[in-house]
Amino acid sequence: MPLIFPYLFAGMIVWLLIVLFFYRKQILLFLVIFLSGSQNIAAVFSFHFPSTFVQQKSKKNIRVLSWNVQDFLDSQCHTDTVGNKRRDMMDFIKKMDADVICLQDFTEQISEAYRSSINDVMATNQYGYHFFSKDFEKKYYYALSQYGTCIFSKFPIIAEGRIVYPGKNYPESMGYADIKIGTDTMRFYNTHLQSMYLKFTPDPGAEYDFIKDEATFLEAHTKVQDRLRHYDLKHIAEVHLAKPAMDACRFPYVFCADLNAVPSSYVYHKISKGLTDAFIAKGAGIMATYDGIDPTLRIDVVLMSKQLKPVQYYSPRLHASDHFPIVADIQFR
Repeated sequence: MPLIFPYLFAGMIVWLLIVLFFYRKQILLFLVIFLSGSQNIAAVFSFHFPSTFVQQKSKKNIRVLSWNVQDFLDSQCHTDTVGNKRRDMMDFIKKMDADVICLQDFTEQISEAYRSSINDVMATNQYGYHFFSKDFEKKYYYALSQYGTCIFSKFPIIAEGRIVYPGKNYPESMGYADIKIGTDTMRFYNTHLQSMYLKFTPDPGAEYDFIKDEATFLEAHTKVQDRLRHYDLKHIAEVHLAKPAMDACRFPYVFCADLNAVPSSYVYHKISKGLTDAFIAKGAGIMATYDGIDPTLRIDVVLMSKQLKPVQYYSPRLHASDHFPIVADIQFR
């Protein structure tokens, strides 16, 4: 149901027009039904006109870039050529010149045959500090492969940690870094909730190290509806760990995430309670962050605690990763 909410809303607008023209006596019934969905409407739609992103940073602002980088696609040295999408991604990171970067689906391949994604990101704008929250590590014949989320900062990281989600084999986590910005300390949370392998088809010859638990479930459950229900429960369990930790934070904080859940879901409402969504506050209309066939899949978020406020929001249609980047300028209130 959360996935189709924007289309239900569009249907309600059509219904409203029909009621206004032909069935005005039923307007009260329509309003009752409409208001019952007001919470979801406020989470899905940003009621602002589009504005032009200001590239030049104000000294008062802190620029945050959040992005699911899809493992940076292919970091092999021999494919690092002009026109390579990974180069496009690094160019975008350099251009945005964010103060803090939170990357999800981040993979570091340690081998002479691969470029270091950590070193390449740090070199874009002289990021002197980073925290790699590793959820998976395994030595393959081609490289030592490490996977997780990574936070990069121009300012000193004075503390770091991770909250591990439920799971038997290589559970993911919510990483965080306490960053000293002038005289203030801010915490940045960075997480990737369980991926949804809705189209997974088992390959007898393939290795599923990172998703060993999931592969067993997916082989036994091929219906999309069963898989959606399964992952919804997974995401709920994850946010039930993440949210109390965030509520206990004594610093102003920013939460960057690929939720793998839409704004009309329980997961979004739970994690965003009491926080400001940069898109809702400074975005416009309805906008996807997943580069797929559905223009309503806003599954990536930048949220912030009440001590902070967004100044501008920018999510260009950069077709490199399977997610679009999010850039938000924020200030202390």
